[in-house]
Amino acid sequence: MKQDSTSLQQYLRDRMVLLGLMLVIIYGVAMTTLYSWGLDDATEFYLFQDAEIAKNKIINGLPLPSPTQFKKFIYGKENLPSKYALLNTEENGEPQLSHLTFGNRFDYILHYPLDTTESKTLYVIHSFDSSKDAELPGLSVIESVIILSSIALLFVLVVATSV
Repeated sequence: MKQDSTSLQQYLRDRMVLLGLMLVIIYGVAMTTLYSWGLDDATEFYLFQDAEIAKNKIINGLPLPSPTQFKKFIYGKENLPSKYALLNTEENGEPQLSHLTFGNRFDYILHYPLDTTESKTLYVIHSFDSSKDAELPGLSVIESVIILSSIALLFVLVVATSV
């Protein structure tokens, strides 16, 4: 019978390294998930803000704000472009947020029912180009996760080897 020559110190070191790896993976997933949720929440805030501005313009008989490359306002479902035909919204009188992806671009769409004499729906669309995000200065979320994970793993390895 062969005896296991693993010492208690080596056993504990291995367990510390495994625990460190698990914590780094959990932290990385949590960081990217929270970043995504933050983007969604910030976009929702600005969609509602833009919808209120457009609603006030409609009520006062003014034209909708001018569309830009990243922001569009559409008044009435009949004016909605055909590419948004897949948009599934319920007519329950409540605002609804959706998103659709078109290649590298994804659109957040706010379906905003108005209490006007026409009872039409206002659609506010914010478009984002994911390829443009890579060109922004600073660290991306993935780069941040890799750097922080490397530091954490290095710390775990240093502590584990000193035990």
